[in-house]
Amino acid sequence: MKKNRLILSVCLFAAFCPLRAETPRVLATENDLAVKFGGMWMSDEYLSALPYSGLSLHLQNEWWSYFKPERTDFSYVDRLEITGALLYNPAYSNRITAFGVNGSWGAYYNYRPVGGLTILGGMLVEIDWLGKYMSRSVNKPYSMDFATNLHLSGGVSYDIKRPKTAYRIRYMIRTPFAGCMFVPEMGGSYYEMLFSLKNTVHASFFTNKAGLRHELTFDMRFKTTTWRLGIEHEYLQYHANNLRFSREQVSLVAGCIFNTYTFGGRRKPDNIQTVW
Repeated sequence: MKKNRLILSVCLFAAFCPLRAETPRVLATENDLAVKFGGMWMSDEYLSALPYSGLSLHLQNEWWSYFKPERTDFSYVDRLEITGALLYNPAYSNRITAFGVNGSWGAYYNYRPVGGLTILGGMLVEIDWLGKYMSRSVNKPYSMDFATNLHLSGGVSYDIKRPKTAYRIRYMIRTPFAGCMFVPEMGGSYYEMLFSLKNTVHASFFTNKAGLRHELTFDMRFKTTTWRLGIEHEYLQYHANNLRFSREQVSLVAGCIFNTYTFGGRRKPDNIQTVW
């Protein structure tokens, strides 16, 4: 009797294993690749007491995905942005060349009250670096913005789906809440900071660092391609060591969107749940 039960158990296990292996597990990632071009206004009291303005160019990529394929109420986003800018001050006949990298990761809760409408709320962790070089300065030619920030972030998205096309309007906003920032002393040189960072690393809160970054985008999905148009505005100002810094920029956004998939099982599933 025990021998028959063992044989029956082995047969059932062998029969159901292929079925479990055929069950697909899909993880879709939305890739948003965009180029941003616009104007930038900057004030850096370590380099100069005068404001500078000019043009900026940004290359940005975002990766949107869900934590689990079967759970569409929690999503996360990775973001990498490279920035280059040329800034001028006509009165001083001077120029600042800037280059920066910004990386962030955020998690959002997706609330869908009605069809097509999604309300996002969450938090975002960011590392921000921007190096600035002043061409006509001997004593202090270089300055650097470096900070880690915790942002409060949210947004609203609305999808319009048609038989052969789809459209999405999305507005995202974030503001820094807390973090850590690097601010040099007025009389200190960067060479001296290589040996001592005393009084250059400061905690940042909404009391000494304020900012706002928001963007409005319009995505258009056609038969084989998906395109994005939008506008973005960012304002940031902070102070420490009796120095004030500010940065503002407005950019036009143009880009494309494509999806990548990671799935398990012995066959590709017929219906894949995408982020959009």
